[in-house]
Amino acid sequence: MATRPSGNLIIENSSWNVGATIAYTALSLLSAPAYLHYLGVNQYGIFVLLTTVIAPLGVLNMGMGQAAVKYIAESLARKQPKEANAYLQGTFLTTGALGTLGVLAVVLAARVLTTRVFSFSQADQQIAYAGVPWVAVTWLLSQLAAQFTAVPSAMQRYSIVSTGTTICGAVTMGMGLMALWQGGNLLTVLEVRAAATFATTLCWGFVAKRLLPSLGLRLTITRATLGRCMHFGVWQSIATAGGMVSSNADKAILGMYLSDVAVGLFAIPQMMVSVTYSLTYRAAEVLLPAVSEIDSTEGRGRSFWVTIRVGWILSLI
Repeated sequence: MATRPSGNLIIENSSWNVGATIAYTALSLLSAPAYLHYLGVNQYGIFVLLTTVIAPLGVLNMGMGQAAVKYIAESLARKQPKEANAYLQGTFLTTGALGTLGVLAVVLAARVLTTRVFSFSQADQQIAYAGVPWVAVTWLLSQLAAQFTAVPSAMQRYSIVSTGTTICGAVTMGMGLMALWQGGNLLTVLEVRAAATFATTLCWGFVAKRLLPSLGLRLTITRATLGRCMHFGVWQSIATAGGMVSSNADKAILGMYLSDVAVGLFAIPQMMVSVTYSLTYRAAEVLLPAVSEIDSTEGRGRSFWVTIRVGWILSLI
């Protein structure tokens, strides 16, 4: 929990978040030529389309990551670690259950997606079909890892979140390139990414346990905890759905009517534009745990004042 003035802490955490986003973007841009060299534009386009296929599953998250941050921050501000543990366990179980259903749905639809929805060549359909389960599993693991990162986020320890996320991203990219350098293909990269994400999830679980010792291995969920998280998360899901449509619709349309090569060529400049626009969001993301803590300790009026003031500053940026 914060021990310094809230304003200074918010600025510091925003800096960590923005810095991590810039670092990850730089790593992505630096690794993109190598991936294009080893995979070719064709298979790189397939990779982008596979991640586009998985994107709608984000709605199934039901905003559990943000809900965990909010309610864990409020519980810790009231010095109720057991309550914080209950929220973490509840959101983790909900994410796992809904995410598993989504993964199964995508895997069952893989044949249709790779042969009828997108314009894959006959030679590429098989590798795209084989890659769908790995991309789906990687997505599920990343959602579970996000529940664990909610603990340092709720404690406003964004230095941990930003540093860990950047390191994990760099390791994942490096392992993928190493697999390609040793003669692997797109499917090898997807398998390596799934393994790296599994290891990342375990590491974040260890971090969450260290920061929140009350976290138990026996996962439970209560109706009250689930109800509060779902009530908050449903609005987050609506926002997520809108964001996914705006950021992935163009790639999906290119994949349906043109080719995976066109998607691969479009993906890199589109990523640069998206990251530029996302910097403000990343800077403001730290408000959630800060405002939740203030709301629990200083009252709703003070939390409104902080939100409006910081929002005004970000709008000027």
